[in-house]
Amino acid sequence: MYGAAIAALLTVPLLVGYTACIVWGSVFDLDINQVAEGAMQSLMQEELPVTPRRLQLLGISFLLLAGMILLILKLPVVLSILALVLLDAVVHIVLWRLGLVRLRRLITSALF
Repeated sequence: MYGAAIAALLTVPLLVGYTACIVWGSVFDLDINQVAEGAMQSLMQEELPVTPRRLQLLGISFLLLAGMILLILKLPVVLSILALVLLDAVVHIVLWRLGLVRLRRLITSALF
């Protein structure tokens, strides 16, 4: 019972940080003017890492995931949970702000 609770407590911040990195980092490869025709083309544009920036994002996200797993393995349980929450907060704040700046630039360049 104790092990399952610890695993759940460690899994939640691990997945939240990794997902935030992938989702908010994908704004850097966004193209507002690109049109997708059909389900397959839109799936390829949004999901597959076929551009250099998406491949860089994939590499960064793998490094983040490896760092988070290393924190879990090297620190005691309570410290690893706190470290993961702190790392998640840093990822959220940095990518949120950078993503907003990127979106503003995309919108203003599309308007003019």
